[in-house]
Amino acid sequence: MLVETAIGLGQLDHAERALDQAFEVCRTRVDASNEPELLCLRGHLILGRDRSAHAAARAAFTEALVIAQRDGAHGQALRAATDLAALLRDDHRPDEAIAVLGPVYRGFAPDLDDPSFANARRLLAQLSPDAG
Repeated sequence: MLVETAIGLGQLDHAERALDQAFEVCRTRVDASNEPELLCLRGHLILGRDRSAHAAARAAFTEALVIAQRDGAHGQALRAATDLAALLRDDHRPDEAIAVLGPVYRGFAPDLDDPSFANARRLLAQLSPDAG
């Protein structure tokens, strides 16, 4: 996605413009299925601009998780939970991180071959050897 690439390259103004356009499209169409992904990207953009803006990024990741779970978008929920849990880990709140990510992670088959699932598994292993 263009926004993700721009964030990775440090082109944050470009990423923000593209993200704003994507949100506008999402909000003006009947299908808002990409909203959780856009909110996660917003969280990463916030952190790209200010590594200490954890509260704002946490709010974006939390909203993404809530919407994904409400809509039954399990893959998006896993990615949002992983982003949120990583931020909680960085805030030295491992128990909260496990509480967020663990239940979402356990909703998937343990042998799933998916990059998002692998990222979640690695993060849980970092947080607690017996959490996953």
